[in-house]
Amino acid sequence: MPAPSTRRRFLTGAAGALAVLAGCNEQSSPSRRGTVTPVDVPRTDEELLQEAANIDVPSVPKAVIVSESHLQAAIDHIESVRSTVKSVLADSDIEPENYDGIRYGTPKSILDDTEQRLEDVRELGRTEQALSIASNTLRELSRLLGVLQAETGAADGESLRKEIEAERDAIDALPSQFDYRVATPVERYLPTLYTAESKLENLTQGPFPARAETEEADDETVPPSRIGELRLHLEHLRRQRDDVERFHATATDESAPPVRDGIDDALTQLEAEVRQIAEEYGAEPSGQREDLGETAEGRIRGVRRSVGARSRRWTEGFEEFRQDGRRMVGLLEVTEWLLLFEGVDAAVDRTLTRLGPDDFPTESVVTEKRRAVEALEAVADGTALQRRFAERSHGLLRSADSRAERGIGNTEEVAFVHLLYVSAKECANRAAARSETVSEALGG
Repeated sequence: MPAPSTRRRFLTGAAGALAVLAGCNEQSSPSRRGTVTPVDVPRTDEELLQEAANIDVPSVPKAVIVSESHLQAAIDHIESVRSTVKSVLADSDIEPENYDGIRYGTPKSILDDTEQRLEDVRELGRTEQALSIASNTLRELSRLLGVLQAETGAADGESLRKEIEAERDAIDALPSQFDYRVATPVERYLPTLYTAESKLENLTQGPFPARAETEEADDETVPPSRIGELRLHLEHLRRQRDDVERFHATATDESAPPVRDGIDDALTQLEAEVRQIAEEYGAEPSGQREDLGETAEGRIRGVRRSVGARSRRWTEGFEEFRQDGRRMVGLLEVTEWLLLFEGVDAAVDRTLTRLGPDDFPTESVVTEKRRAVEALEAVADGTALQRRFAERSHGLLRSADSRAERGIGNTEEVAFVHLLYVSAKECANRAAARSETVSEALGG
């Protein structure tokens, strides 16, 4: 005979459309589960949640390809700037251990840190993490170089500003290189092409570096710290532009036919799907607790409404996506949002079918965690594009585990954890199908 469900009183808590159940922070007294035989040990709701959290989540191999030449270029860039720093120090009377004109350390400490980070980059190998560490390392090293050159009279602010403007012009020209001759099989290279576009978008739309920050009227009034910032800006732009170009080169093949039309057709289909969702959920929720209802059911439905309301963001952006340097960003990001909405949509319905007036079967959370892990394992062994889409499922699982580990067994919290696990499973199950649809649209 199945064990009876646990009775819990509802909690009122913090508002917030995306976390309508997140306000459950009151620890209820544990209930005891019925047993089938006298030797069975009853488990509390909290123990069941911990059991779910303890089920291992599979890792998802990275989908982005970093070529050997790309990694080496990042390393060479750091070593070149480091070599120049050492040369300036050798030709000056600046004491590496005592000079205090650098915001984040001395020349010696920054050089020592650079050496350690270079070792980390080499050990990590051809990964995005290695490139990220290389970029961060270059920032502090470049600032140091600029300050030292200013102190020794070797800095030329006007020349630095001209070099920065030249880099910006080169970045502005990058979209013209996106002719979408994607290497085959396309599902292997689309995530890498996406990364090229995404980094380009950050360069052209992000606040760093702003033009006003590099415009000075008189070099004599520019302190060493500002020369350091100019050098940092310059090397940052160079590193990021090189990343964009190398990711693009890795993902494309000059002999392949362009798939621009296929991407645009896929975007048109996505737009139709998004607009259909927006008709029902496109209004932005106020986020007030009372608007989501005073019951657990209303709050669970509010999660779907909140995710659905994001459709408005996408419906307003499709024209921009149909531009060179933006197409892959649009294609993958909108697809990922649809995966999330479809997963949450299904998970809300499944959660509501198990939700009683004031209880929820906590044992079902363990079952759904196992199912979600099995679904993620299947797609984690798939193509690069499938793995890219699987990252959404992986994130939902981690989020659910974090909440389950808190061990709060009240009805709303258990229902919310259940919702996250089911959403993760549904997203993983749909990742393969969505990947195949995208690949077919592009002739893959």
